[in-house]
Amino acid sequence: MAGMLCNKKIFKGAVFGWLGMAIIASAAAENGTLRVNTYNGWTAFEIITVGDDPSGDGFGWSMPGVFDGIGALEVSGGTLRLLVNHETSDATISEVDLSSTNLKIAIDAMINTGDTGGVSFLISARQAYERWSDDGGASWTTTSGTGNTSFRRFCSSQSYPAHQFGPGRGFADEVYVTGEEVSGGILFAVDLANRDLYQLSGV
Repeated sequence: MAGMLCNKKIFKGAVFGWLGMAIIASAAAENGTLRVNTYNGWTAFEIITVGDDPSGDGFGWSMPGVFDGIGALEVSGGTLRLLVNHETSDATISEVDLSSTNLKIAIDAMINTGDTGGVSFLISARQAYERWSDDGGASWTTTSGTGNTSFRRFCSSQSYPAHQFGPGRGFADEVYVTGEEVSGGILFAVDLANRDLYQLSGV
């Protein structure tokens, strides 16, 4: 379950900034109950959980389990995009789009009333890449799930915006980097602009 943490002292009356990505938490679900212990005025609410497949998004993607590394980027059209690793034996990465406007409304409602008010902020969920390459892009394998891949236990991760350090400095596109938490594990990067997954280790 991916959840959102809010604190009245920090967010009350302020514009929610994406540097607050530390507020995105990974939690375990038990009977649909948010399993996050909060302290010092923090509260939490669910974003998406294992098995969720947002209706009407055009994708048949039911969220896999074992959420681990997570990244976030603000993309065009007022959308906040989350990338979520699944540290399973047959691993993958999910892309979850949220309405940043409605998410801010939900956060404000949670701070003021202790409830999101039922506002809908989840737009879509799907696999974060459509193809992958183990040879630097010389050849590609198309994939829409774990049926023709054998990635293992994607763990820690990091999102990087394009030109993070100024024009022409940093990655040319938004990039998400993650790796397998196993002996001999492989490092990967997702080119988020093109939805391409590249193997980095040994290439």
